[in-house]
Amino acid sequence: MQNLTLIGIISKDTEYRMTEKGDAMVRLTVRVPSNRKDEQGRRISDFFDMTAWSKTAMFIQEYFKKDMPIAIQATIQNHKYEKQGITVYTNNFLINKVDFVPSQKNENSTTTNNSFD
Repeated sequence: MQNLTLIGIISKDTEYRMTEKGDAMVRLTVRVPSNRKDEQGRRISDFFDMTAWSKTAMFIQEYFKKDMPIAIQATIQNHKYEKQGITVYTNNFLINKVDFVPSQKNENSTTTNNSFD
């Protein structure tokens, strides 16, 4: 099993819905700055589309919004399919656990363990 742990910023509003079977699902895009820079010297970011299910999805929908930092542990699933005679490879990131990232603005604040998995 392939796992991914990252800290990033939620780059757009989350997409929350209930499936026909009644399962909660949320999709979100997380922006993670890399060490690479563009021609103007600005840091380039990588974007990860991720999915969470059930209680983790409900937790994300309630407590996390666009532009908030988030810590994520996810499982990577690789898939391939044929489209017009071409093999297409995809990666799905399934969130197992999330946690709040302490704000750097207030260095005197205490950190609590508010993670959810």
